[in-house]
Amino acid sequence: MARVYKNAGVEAAKQVGQSNALDSVAARVESAARSRAASHGSLPSNISTTKIRGKSGVTDRFIALDHPEAENIEFGHLARDGKTWVPGLWIMYGAFNSIGGSG
Repeated sequence: MARVYKNAGVEAAKQVGQSNALDSVAARVESAARSRAASHGSLPSNISTTKIRGKSGVTDRFIALDHPEAENIEFGHLARDGKTWVPGLWIMYGAFNSIGGSG
């Protein structure tokens, strides 16, 4: 009879979290996001990647648009007139999808 180690998934995720491959993918997404934001002034300087450690000890990468209006920039918002919809730029979502992500 086969035995399955119940923490195998966590252990595998810990190994992946330490890998250069995950850093490489995160760098590709960050680069794609900066490219998508390039025509919007200093916006690319607000995009960065941080390593974060979860409660199970798994290290992941967090790629963020750190800007006070990040939600409005990404998803869109009503203009100051309260009537006109300003479409979002979908910078982060588009960057992820451009490197072969799905979501």
